[in-house]
Amino acid sequence: MNPTKISYVDVSWNPVTGCTDELPCWSYCWARRMATRLRGRAGYPADDPFRPTFHPDRLGEPARHKKPKRIAVSFMGDIFNAEVPREWRYEVMRAVKGALQHTYLFLTKRPELAAKEIDWREYPNLWIGTSVDDQATADERIPHLFRCRAANRWLSIEPMRGSVDVRKLCSGWVLDHPENYIDWVVLGGGPFPMEADSVRSVRNQCQAAGVPFFFKQWGDWVPFATRATYDDGTVLGGDCGGPCGMQPLPNGRWSVHFRTGQIKTAVVAEPEDHRWGRDNALHCTYCRVGKKLAGRLLDGREWNEIPGTED
Repeated sequence: MNPTKISYVDVSWNPVTGCTDELPCWSYCWARRMATRLRGRAGYPADDPFRPTFHPDRLGEPARHKKPKRIAVSFMGDIFNAEVPREWRYEVMRAVKGALQHTYLFLTKRPELAAKEIDWREYPNLWIGTSVDDQATADERIPHLFRCRAANRWLSIEPMRGSVDVRKLCSGWVLDHPENYIDWVVLGGGPFPMEADSVRSVRNQCQAAGVPFFFKQWGDWVPFATRATYDDGTVLGGDCGGPCGMQPLPNGRWSVHFRTGQIKTAVVAEPEDHRWGRDNALHCTYCRVGKKLAGRLLDGREWNEIPGTED
């Protein structure tokens, strides 16, 4: 098992890696980019580094760690991809049974197969989750997640590409239907701008339902809310999530450095990625500053809620 930059787990464990290209996320998949960088090394095939690959030498890694850890399982691919033989998954589950001191997080974009193959109730220390990025993928995948007979279910909204209303799918959040319940929500951005209000909406849904909410990151883009002073003394930014009333610049760029407030050119999303007011003014602007500068503050604080731990 390896240290990881995934902020809500302790280590990553990848007994199965790789995926296939039938879903749109293939074009911006971070795991595929990483596998390509590792081509021919660390178990990633030189000819096709992201093809589904079994690493039996890694199966014993959890048993060698006696101290309980929160483990991300096969995040370098999708263990429920149709090209992954069932026997590989069964070997992984046998390894899990041999090291029950840990908490295992499974995540898939194909929850229909996860629901068919495994009775997750046999593993109270396992979390089965599905990854969505907008309402369409949520509508498609969350019902299959509910069919997973599991003690713990979670939802990863990453990278968020559009608003997501989880409440209409999760009757357990409104009625006493525990079979339709999500126990944890993780949300994060990627290579696309995220509407700040869409992020807040998911957070508010979780708060209203008493479901832990973890905000992982803004991603490459951040809502323009940092105060910055230009050479002419103009001050931009505010507390509303964006420079309300700001007119868009013709060249589609802002000049601001988010760390120092000094001038720096940052690419801004196209108009369809913005919210517009009645006077055609730009209500919320997004600057591409990279994940490190964008950070993970939402409304002035980090949201680090994890089931079974204190925020």
